[in-house]
Amino acid sequence: MARVWVNVTGYVLPEGEVFVQHDFEEYDFVLGRGHEAVGLQMVATSMVVGERAAIYCGEKFGYSDLQRPKGVPDKAPLLFVVELLRFEEERKSSTSMELIDKMKYVLKRRRLGNELYKQGKFKSARKQYETALRFIEEAMADADLHNRPLAQQPDMQGMFPQPPSSKDNKDEDGEEEDEEFSELVEPDSFEYKKMWVDEQQRLLWMNAAQCNFKIGSMPDTIAQCSLLLREDPEHPKALFRRAEAYRLNNDPEEAVRDYEALLRLKPGVLDEQLIQVIQQRLVKQRKAKAVLAKKQQKQFSKVFAANQRNFLYDDKPSPRASEDDDSAIPLLKPSSWPVLSLSAAWNTCSRMANWFRSWCERSARSAAAAAIKAERNRFKPMKTD
Repeated sequence: MARVWVNVTGYVLPEGEVFVQHDFEEYDFVLGRGHEAVGLQMVATSMVVGERAAIYCGEKFGYSDLQRPKGVPDKAPLLFVVELLRFEEERKSSTSMELIDKMKYVLKRRRLGNELYKQGKFKSARKQYETALRFIEEAMADADLHNRPLAQQPDMQGMFPQPPSSKDNKDEDGEEEDEEFSELVEPDSFEYKKMWVDEQQRLLWMNAAQCNFKIGSMPDTIAQCSLLLREDPEHPKALFRRAEAYRLNNDPEEAVRDYEALLRLKPGVLDEQLIQVIQQRLVKQRKAKAVLAKKQQKQFSKVFAANQRNFLYDDKPSPRASEDDDSAIPLLKPSSWPVLSLSAAWNTCSRMANWFRSWCERSARSAAAAAIKAERNRFKPMKTD
């Protein structure tokens, strides 16, 4: 079986309604698995790279009932406009691949991701990086890497690539061209291979984060950078990218934390121009943090404001209505509502939570005691006259 990458637009006839469109970002599928329209798969097998085709699919050559996309009526004729970008033989199961084959596959996916990034196809590039990351995770747990000594790995001798140099490699911005790994050197030790795998994983994390940032997916950017920073807490690009993501995600508190961490790095790590940018944004984010704190305090004040009868305030007796009026105690005017500070609100919530927890424990003990008593009575021998 082969996997193909295409640009495709699908239309439902006769209305011409578009139900699938991948005219810029790439779309891939495996021929012969039945996930796509039958006619599309049949024509794709005979196309060459760069060829474009308009494919009409009648009733018998459309989707199966299980694979039919949303919005496509049953037995409706379809029209696909397809351009074949590339194809390759579908990889075998990763569980049956040797470690060296997994790492070659990782390099292939990463190089392809770099090319797609340069073309501005950020979603397609992200998909390649994420695929490579899955193989990296499998390689990290591979017995060939962790358990077997080097002497028992003849397939690795003279075949393991040299680790990329951090000085020349600009892959973390998605703008670099990989070093040529055609010169494969003999690995010296287990630590050498482990270092190379770790380096690839870090580069892929950073590349995926950069793609997510370009797409505008800030939570995913933060997650990818956090994975890298867990391994290298002082990684400057990861810190800066995560700080920017926090800033655009309206989280000034976390953005300030990362900007300050950047300024604490060793001298020479950041250039002067970047330091000035960080300082300017740090000032703005501190102001935004203060504004957000005031807004949150105001929200807490509204939540925990109460009338004088509230049990939280027993310093003053609650004023009652006239003696001949037995109506309920009137509420105070909003201007005279007492306001709790954040610390008082927190303490109140803690007391209420503790009371509720103790009440639950007492209820559970009472229920257990009642169940035990009922069980004993069940087996209590009956008195006979």
